[in-house]
Amino acid sequence: MNVPTGPLYVGQALSRVDAGRKVTGAADYAHDRLPEGVGHAVLVGSPVAKGRIVVVDAAAAESVPGVLAVVTHENAPRLNKVERVMDLFAGQSPQENFPPLQGPEVHYAGQVVAMVVAETVEAARFAASRLRIEAETDPGAATDLDTALPRAYDVPQFFGQDTRTRQGDPEAALASALVVVRQTYTTPIEHHAAMELHGAVAAWEGGELTLYEPTQWVGGASRTVAAALGVPAESVRVVNRFLGGGFGGKGMAKMHSVVAAAVARELGRPVKLTLTREQVFPLGGSRPATRQEVALGAERDGRLIAIEHESWSTTSEVDTYLETCGFATRELYACPNVTTAHHAVPVNTGTPCPMRAPGEAPGSFALESALDELAHGLGLDPVELRLRNYADLEPGHGRPWSDKNLKECYARAAQAIGWAKRDPCPRAQRKGRKLVGLGMATAIYPVFQVAAEARARLLADGTAVVSSATADIGTGTYTIMTQIAADRLGLLLDAVRFELGDSDLPRAPAAVGALTANSVGPAVASACDAVRRRLVRLAVGDGASPLANWPEERVVVAAGRVQATDDPARGEAVSAVLRRHGLAHLEEEGRFAPGGWWQTHGLQTWGAQFAEVAVDEDTGEVRLRRVASAFDFGRVLNPKTARNQLVGGILFGIGMALLEEASFDPQSHRPLNAGLGGYLVPVQADVPEVEVIMLDKPDWVASPSLGAKGVGEIGNVGIAAAIANAVFNATGVRVRDLPITPEKLLTGLL
Repeated sequence: MNVPTGPLYVGQALSRVDAGRKVTGAADYAHDRLPEGVGHAVLVGSPVAKGRIVVVDAAAAESVPGVLAVVTHENAPRLNKVERVMDLFAGQSPQENFPPLQGPEVHYAGQVVAMVVAETVEAARFAASRLRIEAETDPGAATDLDTALPRAYDVPQFFGQDTRTRQGDPEAALASALVVVRQTYTTPIEHHAAMELHGAVAAWEGGELTLYEPTQWVGGASRTVAAALGVPAESVRVVNRFLGGGFGGKGMAKMHSVVAAAVARELGRPVKLTLTREQVFPLGGSRPATRQEVALGAERDGRLIAIEHESWSTTSEVDTYLETCGFATRELYACPNVTTAHHAVPVNTGTPCPMRAPGEAPGSFALESALDELAHGLGLDPVELRLRNYADLEPGHGRPWSDKNLKECYARAAQAIGWAKRDPCPRAQRKGRKLVGLGMATAIYPVFQVAAEARARLLADGTAVVSSATADIGTGTYTIMTQIAADRLGLLLDAVRFELGDSDLPRAPAAVGALTANSVGPAVASACDAVRRRLVRLAVGDGASPLANWPEERVVVAAGRVQATDDPARGEAVSAVLRRHGLAHLEEEGRFAPGGWWQTHGLQTWGAQFAEVAVDEDTGEVRLRRVASAFDFGRVLNPKTARNQLVGGILFGIGMALLEEASFDPQSHRPLNAGLGGYLVPVQADVPEVEVIMLDKPDWVASPSLGAKGVGEIGNVGIAAAIANAVFNATGVRVRDLPITPEKLLTGLL
């Protein structure tokens, strides 16, 4: 098979190959582009949350020197409505299928009602401030989930999965259960709050558009923009080589970027649009608010006989997005009677979109909090309760797992945090004036794999360029793909350059759902394997080569040399082979498509989250003291980048548990904290010692090529529940409404 013998880079804790470009400013982000003659665009948002625009007076704005265009619904280019196509390889990905500026109707505060383009951004901002817009307000606006609950509707399927499932007879089982926990848990609207703002730079050349947009999916954005503009898909190129934070918020194409492209076409000059931080909150997407009703029925020994998990989540009036809170509930515990249901609740906000571990993050808060309540009621250790309901086969299907080492995750994380010393009685442990508690929860996230393509080009100088239209959203894709390519080509790491972030490259799926490494990675491996095989055939078929007529199966490529497996001295440099044949390069393409293991096995990643908190009973302040977590996600391709992702996910969970909440004025329904000054996210002072344990056990069923499954999402699953459960252990106060604030705790403590 000519498999390289070394050095092998996959599995090494290597620093990021793109780090130098980032720290020196050489990394080119979408907003860094300044084409010649560019006009600067500024958006104007609706002052009302529901109603219609009745007056647009652009005279004062148009009189500002340097203004190129004032675009409103009265003169905007016509755009097509684009339906979302749930295909992460070849689909379309509008965040909402409601094209801006196509009519006077307003559905949420901050909705785009005008765009001003000028020679400078200062002129555009000043002109936008002089634009007079009057709107009629519809009194039926709502941004609160409970208020809008009567508007709820069912969505039969979301992302190809049934949103309502039923196994056995949960109602009858609950009625007969000796122990029942039935509670409601809520989570608020949360925002991605990425450092890099949303926007786009649109430049036309003839009928060809190049769009520089911060996106996690250049291919999906290209197809979406083309469909909205009504132009051939091949005429739209989307480029984004570096991303300043996405977390799912840049996984779907933004329609304000389409407007920028349409206006640029009409003006005949490039247009650059950068949203303000305040505009990102209504327009950049969010995690929906959720209301979850969970019922657990169990025997006295804690064995579950029934689970009901019903979820309501907010969406916009103009499109449907669903937070699939109950999907993980179907997979996690052995229980004969399970039902899950999901409902969408339209409110007057922008359309939500995926946010790190969509569905699983808020869903695990509800389910794992309910499990903790059950354990406390039964007097059982929370870990023991989960072990008694451990699913050795995939619930509902009876299929074997591709691999599952969750018991080891429980054991190792518990040992790391000192779980054996935990006192199960609330308020039993103190450190000075602080109440101390320990809590835990299970983490689960599905394994996704999607078709992908890659190209490998081995150059005559012995270096290689490997490419795919994927994205590096901070996960280390540049580095991981370089490691895979170097191993498969038998080259040194610095001899390989990986290219991504351009829709003209071989197609790749969206960089979402922790699927990039085990989707694009196998495609990269396939392309590189094909090049290596061609190289070996050239060498053994060349009478001038030291390997002439040598059996192919006894030839390997390693450290930039083609050499005999059992006699490394017999060989030559890769570059020598190509040059002797007069070749500038060898090039092959590789493709990956998921195999039949999806039908024969349950595919999940696993983890155990443990947290220790200290609560000031006088002020209600919660301080996270320690986190210890263990994860089973197959082979660890790079421990350094993997740990970075896991800790990052845990930080998201800390924010969910203790800080993050979008607030709206109850009268105007306008955002109250649309900015980093008011929307709180964890900072260094909020983050304690975090110990991350990675089992590093390859799963060759789920990933036959690499043994890896995916790491970007699971760190965020279960951590909010672990913190909430620790707070209960410390205080005896059960907070079921995130975030856990001092006010909520003091109400219970007093």
